[in-house]
Amino acid sequence: MSKMRTYPDELKTKIVLEMLREESTLSEISSRYEMAPSALSGWKEQFLKNASAAFSPDKSAEKLKKKLKNAEKKRKNFISRLVN
Repeated sequence: MSKMRTYPDELKTKIVLEMLREESTLSEISSRYEMAPSALSGWKEQFLKNASAAFSPDKSAEKLKKKLKNAEKKRKNFISRLVN
């Protein structure tokens, strides 16, 4: 059974920026880093989808705080139902 490898965000960013420069083909870059082209394409898609967060980090933090607060409420409700 093969274990899925994880890569540091810094490496992913470096590779995506290299892809965006378009100095090499996707095939060349994937060969250079010994990675599947589909993985690199996925990173690029994710990077571009979330790029606007670089210009509005406070909004991203607020969204996370709201999600965390909501999750905490759900957790407390769940625990209270188990206890009672």
